[in-house]
Amino acid sequence: MKFARLFRSVCIAIGAVVTVLGAGAQAQTQGKVYIVTALKAPLYSAPDENKKTLTTLNRGRRVQAAGPERNGFIPLLTRSGGRAWIKASDVTPERSSAAAPTTDSSTPRRRSNTSAGTSGPFGLYALTYDLGLSAGSVGSVSYTEVNFGLNAYFYEWLAWRNALFGRFPSSGNSVYGLDSSVRGILNLPMLTAFAGPGYRLANEDSSAPFLEGGLILKVGGFAIGGGLKSILNSFVKSNASDDIQYFLILSGGGSL
Repeated sequence: MKFARLFRSVCIAIGAVVTVLGAGAQAQTQGKVYIVTALKAPLYSAPDENKKTLTTLNRGRRVQAAGPERNGFIPLLTRSGGRAWIKASDVTPERSSAAAPTTDSSTPRRRSNTSAGTSGPFGLYALTYDLGLSAGSVGSVSYTEVNFGLNAYFYEWLAWRNALFGRFPSSGNSVYGLDSSVRGILNLPMLTAFAGPGYRLANEDSSAPFLEGGLILKVGGFAIGGGLKSILNSFVKSNASDDIQYFLILSGGGSL
């Protein structure tokens, strides 16, 4: 119980710090001006080279960031008020980072045949998915869980995650349900830290609130990570034991 209470406190603290730092990073990067250094720099609909190319920008164009770097890409403001992505390696920061239009007026304007819009569907900042595996024990009964989650990003630093899961204990009935959580997110070079609260809706009288936190390593189009989840059974059942779960993200980082 002492470990569970300590883990709850740590998750709450990490979630608050991650959210504040993430919001601060977004505010600091918002409006930063870059110069295109590549001969022809593609603009993408999402921070992924496999996504659709909207148009290309010539060397010397000035562009304005719409938020912090993500997966080696920088989000840009578009004339329509939407969002497009450019490789960080194709640009360099301008010496003076005062706000500027998305293109330099000294160069001819070029319209894309496709509107950049937002990088994610339904007006979201992004929508991603992942597949996970976790293990733990309640009392003397051990179990494994598998889950498939969708992550709806409202901002670079804030996401709503919904994951379908199945729990398979060493004895007793299997449990199925939905984990819904809000995650504060801090993006670092190649690493993403997250933490936040959530609620589990499940059969077998297994619904309960939870806290989670972890790290994700992103390499190319893949994401590998892990963390801890504390399912707070004692909040909804008297004399129930809290459940400490160790989880591994097997694959993911996919964008929709």
